[in-house]
Amino acid sequence: MSVRVIPMVLFSLVLSCVALTPSAKAAEGKGDHKGGPVEFILKHADDLKLTADQKTALEALAKEAHPPKPADGTKPPKGSGPGEKIKAILTPEQLTELKALHEKEGGGKPKPPPAN
Repeated sequence: MSVRVIPMVLFSLVLSCVALTPSAKAAEGKGDHKGGPVEFILKHADDLKLTADQKTALEALAKEAHPPKPADGTKPPKGSGPGEKIKAILTPEQLTELKALHEKEGGGKPKPPPAN
């Protein structure tokens, strides 16, 4: 009987590893868009035809710390993320192309930068 149990246990372990891999990547922040919107934009610098000044500004923005989440579990205040700064750095044409790239890569409908 123990001979039959060993393959079942091994199969269960392998299945568990396979099933947990995507969630482990997501928990580590290693999903499709690593690091958030700024890194996504920098990844597509050529597609968006970013200038050297835009790249420099975005790299500086990427190094900024994200605002801490409130302890009570609510969302941070609007405008506290990088959206407004991204909107100020990119041209309207680049923002349109960014939206198309995001949808093309399966990101669905991206969150637009907050309106002024």
